[in-house]
Amino acid sequence: MDLFENRVAKIYRLPDKSLSKDILITLGRICYNIIEHPTEQKYKRISKRSKHVEHIVQNEDAFEILYMIGFRKEIVDFEEHYTLQHVSANDKARLKDIYDLLVSYADKLPEIGKEEQKTNYDIAKERKAAHEKRVQDILFQAEQDRKEVKERNEQYIRKLKKK
Repeated sequence: MDLFENRVAKIYRLPDKSLSKDILITLGRICYNIIEHPTEQKYKRISKRSKHVEHIVQNEDAFEILYMIGFRKEIVDFEEHYTLQHVSANDKARLKDIYDLLVSYADKLPEIGKEEQKTNYDIAKERKAAHEKRVQDILFQAEQDRKEVKERNEQYIRKLKKK
C-alpha cells in the first residue's frame, strides 16, 4: 500500500488542486464501480477519450495507479481503452483499501466553487470575445488609415491643381 500512497500523495501535491481532485475522484469512482459491480463489463473498460481518463493518462502517477489496479491498454473497434480482466475476492479487498485512500486524500483538498472553475466553454467564450475585440480594433485602424490616405490624396490633388 505504501507505493499506492506515495503515488496518491504526489497527485495530491499537484499545483492545480482542481486537477488533483478530479484525478483522485475519478480513480476513486473507478474503484468504487468495480467493487460494487465486479461482474459488469462496462465498469471494467474505460475509454481513453473520456476527459477524466485523459487527465489520468497524462499524469504518470495516476496512470501508474490505474495500471497497479489491474487495467491494461486494449484496442477495441479501433479505439484505445483500458480494461480490467478479472476481479477476485482479494482484488475487491485491495480495491476497497485503494478507494478509501483516494477518498481520504480527495476530501483533504478544498472544494473548488463554480465561480472559481473555468470551464472549456468559459475559456472559449473569453477567447472569442478577445478575438472579436482585436478584429474590431483592426477594422477601426484600417478605417482610420483609409481616411488618412484619402485625405493625403486629396491634398496632393489640390496641390497639383494649384500648379
